[in-house]
Amino acid sequence: MLFESFELKGKTIKNRLVYPPVVIFDKDVKDGKINAEVVAHYNRIAAAGCGIMIVEATAIEATGRLHETQLGIWDDTFVEGLSALPKAAHAENAVALIQIMHAGIQAPPTVSSENVSSSDCKRGDKAARAMTTEEIEHVKQQFLDAGKRAKKAGFDGVELHACHGYLLNQFLSPQINTRDDIYGKEKSKIVIDIIKEMRHVMGEDFIIAIRMPGNDPDLAGSITYAKAFEAAGVDLFHISAGIPNGQPADMKYEENNMYNWIVASAMEIKKQVTKPVIAVNGIRNPKQATAILQDVDFIALARGYLCDLNWLEKAKTDQPVKECIGCKGCTRGRRGSINDCVLN
Repeated sequence: MLFESFELKGKTIKNRLVYPPVVIFDKDVKDGKINAEVVAHYNRIAAAGCGIMIVEATAIEATGRLHETQLGIWDDTFVEGLSALPKAAHAENAVALIQIMHAGIQAPPTVSSENVSSSDCKRGDKAARAMTTEEIEHVKQQFLDAGKRAKKAGFDGVELHACHGYLLNQFLSPQINTRDDIYGKEKSKIVIDIIKEMRHVMGEDFIIAIRMPGNDPDLAGSITYAKAFEAAGVDLFHISAGIPNGQPADMKYEENNMYNWIVASAMEIKKQVTKPVIAVNGIRNPKQATAILQDVDFIALARGYLCDLNWLEKAKTDQPVKECIGCKGCTRGRRGSINDCVLN
């Protein structure tokens, strides 16, 4: 199953392994502009054989970055530099997506002096004010413009980042969104509007993926959102976690050694939608991947891929892979680079 191809929007995806959008924070990126370090990283990722390569979270607005060294796509000057990344994927017959996002309340003071969110809110040491309707319309246009730039750069599509507590998730989650207007009564409206307009403008061959939670507000609510996003034009689901911490109370999942509750939520959402679903989180070895692929379409491998770039080749020849030991060396200091894995 892992090595079976998949047809999506007229493109043949050569296998079922996805490299997810892992941000390399500690890189010498200035003003969101790509550099040789980033290109070299994605050349290595693509050469390792994934079927889909999703470029790390890329900001649609300078003040909406999650870190001062985050990649940007907020104006046309980014297009030429970013074009090196889909070229790297296409050279290895992989599909290239780029994740686009706005951090909302999670933007640090080094990039924004006034954070915005769905509602007035505080999280930890950060605070944000509610966006006006005019600002919401503006951010929807920013997502659309980012999609246009991604297409100009040669990407096969985009992934909307609507989980992990960032801006679109802040609209979806009742923990943050307490608005009393249409964007509070219909919490998925901002995301649906972006999907619909992007589908209309970008055409049918452009892949629109979404990384969304399986637990926010709960599993049933996530399924409702997924169905609405599919109806709006989403082509691919990538299921992770939202603002709540942990397994949703309405999900029946018993802990096992093959997958965790986040993967289980992807399996449950897959039962309710017709478009393909990516499962992610805690997947380490080919045995797990094969088991999970009985219930979803793709598996996303991040740390496992970073600690063994021969993971796919070893899986094909039934050799043992280097399994991530969970030391978090790749994320300590907020890096996410191949070079920071202790197994390398």
